[in-house]
Amino acid sequence: MIDVNQIRRLRPQDGDVFVFSADTPYETANEFGEALHLALPGIRCLIVLGELEQFDRAMLSTEHADSSWLGWAHA
Repeated sequence: MIDVNQIRRLRPQDGDVFVFSADTPYETANEFGEALHLALPGIRCLIVLGELEQFDRAMLSTEHADSSWLGWAHA
């Protein structure tokens, strides 16, 4: 159920990142994505469940060099 007191007006644009708390159910995030695409067909955005951090290339090269899933950072 959507809490109407928590609604804010958004003007989503291509490339936006929407971060939901980690305890947000996957279904809720999926419903948000579907509603977003109904309202703005063709919009390209990212929906994240949980905390989001930005890493720089130097940090990835030193601390996470063994993480195969981060191989793109070395390209």
